[in-house]
Amino acid sequence: MSFAGFQIPKPSTVYLKQYRKEVDVCIINNISLVGSADISTTVDGMAYHWRVFLQVKEPDATEPTMKAVILNMIPGADAVTGVLMISSVDVPAITGDKVEYSIQPSEEITVGKLREYITDNDFDKYRFDDTGSGCRWWCAIVLGHLEKKLRVIPAGAYTEFERKVEALFKTVPSGRIPMPIRKGEFYGSNRPDNIFTE
Repeated sequence: MSFAGFQIPKPSTVYLKQYRKEVDVCIINNISLVGSADISTTVDGMAYHWRVFLQVKEPDATEPTMKAVILNMIPGADAVTGVLMISSVDVPAITGDKVEYSIQPSEEITVGKLREYITDNDFDKYRFDDTGSGCRWWCAIVLGHLEKKLRVIPAGAYTEFERKVEALFKTVPSGRIPMPIRKGEFYGSNRPDNIFTE
């Protein structure tokens, strides 16, 4: 819509206000997909909300820092269209009821390279399903690209994640890990979920 040359901007699907640009040069030391009950995006409020945590280290450091970057796909104002929150944190602490899958990169990749890859390939163009679910599927697609496209984590990581989730399903309270996986929908031109049909 426009009025005499004025165009109403589309709402952004990437939120970077809590992201410090200086971490772009940091090397990703560990990747964790974390499901926790501290927030829930689902209608029933039961399912874990999943995020990707990237533990990082400075380019010349020998040890990891206490810094991390969080990739957090959440429903926007309409409760369906996703907003990708990319934030920098000093201590990635989620306490309480949570489950986690972690893997170390087999090849070096910086936060900036992964951030650009995600935004350039329409990972932010995502809609949750009608129950408000789909965050675990979104995280799994990120993991799939790290393995199959960027080739920075060991082969088989995606399958290992699926197996771990299936095992966890049997041990957590009912409703925390919906099975089968609830899938949202990518709507950008690149369709990141096509990785499994190529």
